[in-house]
Amino acid sequence: LMSHHFVFYHFSGLPMPDYVQDLVPNYGGGTIPDGKASQEDFDHIIDRLNSSTDQFIDDYNDGRFKTYNTYTSEYFGITIKNIEEAIHFTMYHEAFHFGFMSAIKLGLR
Repeated sequence: LMSHHFVFYHFSGLPMPDYVQDLVPNYGGGTIPDGKASQEDFDHIIDRLNSSTDQFIDDYNDGRFKTYNTYTSEYFGITIKNIEEAIHFTMYHEAFHFGFMSAIKLGLR
């Protein structure tokens, strides 16, 4: 959620949406889980995932992402030049996380 919004909004020269700001301290870049997530935390994040997707689609359809400052991902070395490439990058990013989670799950069996 945090990476998506940073890659979408920040590099388009747009402010991060308010509905994401409360997640930055615990889930922004460089943070690590502390093992204390409650059901309320989980529900809050799921709600944010759903509402932020809807908001991004509205912003995209409204043409808010007209400009994009080229960005090269620190971890993957992928250069992103426009919002469409940013959307594709986030799918790669999520697949990366999914791969790690799958490996951890397999290791816990």
